[in-house]
Amino acid sequence: MVSIVRSDGVTCCTYSTEADGISLGTVASDGMLELDIPVSRLVAEMYSVKIVVRQRGYQDIVCAQIGTTFHIRDELLNHHFGVFSERGAWRGDAIDAAAQPVTRPLPLAAVRD
Repeated sequence: MVSIVRSDGVTCCTYSTEADGISLGTVASDGMLELDIPVSRLVAEMYSVKIVVRQRGYQDIVCAQIGTTFHIRDELLNHHFGVFSERGAWRGDAIDAAAQPVTRPLPLAAVRD
């Protein structure tokens, strides 16, 4: 299992060979296992990679390792936006059909009466 963990300890996502239906058989010697993940939509924060090897069926931990840390920077999308940010598909009568999506979200401003 490979997890991406936010600096406050929140696990953002976990990739698992078992959940993905990948059977590695019995590992008897040193080797390498590579994981390609989709493009990250995580918000600005410090993250670490955690690797855990468990017995089949998510049983006992055989070994675990905290891997590298990395930082994502964004002027707007910080931890107040949650763990990740995805673009939504907006529809409604009040939306002009000619409206075009912006390339990045715009900041919101609160206005008091």
